Amino acid sequence: MVALAASIYLLSGKEALLRAARACLHAALPPRAAGSVLEICRLANKIFSGYIGGQLVDALLVGGETFALMSIFGLEYAPLLAVLVGVTNIVPVLGPFLGAVPGLIILLLELPWKAAEFAIIIFVVQQVDGNFIAPRILGGATGLPGLGVLLAIVVGGAWFGIPGMVLGVPTLAVLAALLKQAVGAGLTARGLDENGEPRRNLPGGPQEN
Repeated sequence: MVALAASIYLLSGKEALLRAARACLHAALPPRAAGSVLEICRLANKIFSGYIGGQLVDALLVGGETFALMSIFGLEYAPLLAVLVGVTNIVPVLGPFLGAVPGLIILLLELPWKAAEFAIIIFVVQQVDGNFIAPRILGGATGLPGLGVLLAIVVGGAWFGIPGMVLGVPTLAVLAALLKQAVGAGLTARGLDENGEPRRNLPGGPQEN
């Protein structure tokens, strides 16, 4: 409850906090350095916001797919279990399976074969979502390719556990965007295009002798 109350207060006063943070940053750093830090913060905010939005869309799709398959197979408690699976899907990789545990227990009390059908449904949904749908949605939201999303989840989970799985994708996306900007600036300073070839003069500009 304390964390929830603190979150509400922070969100309600975020504009004042941001103004104070910008003022402190400009007071502590030279103008150019302060501008660079603020630009990185804006980039990180954009990517993290896109990632959270992508996760919510993916969770909605997973919940919808689970509900549809459970309804086709005639399993009980389809709305409740689909919502549970969809909500826990926000946690990459492990979330959907954690959400499936209560469903398995409930259905085991009914008939074991219903629990087996539910387990198969969860497995199929997660295979399709984890390997095809989620990488495309999160890749579009963060600018990372599907392989990059999978690598970020695997490496982040191996190094930092569940927090690493959740934050690995947007963190890698921010680093990739900063690297892309740095490479682009370096190529421009050397008069090269993205392929490392000398840039051609623009039409109407000064021509090479």
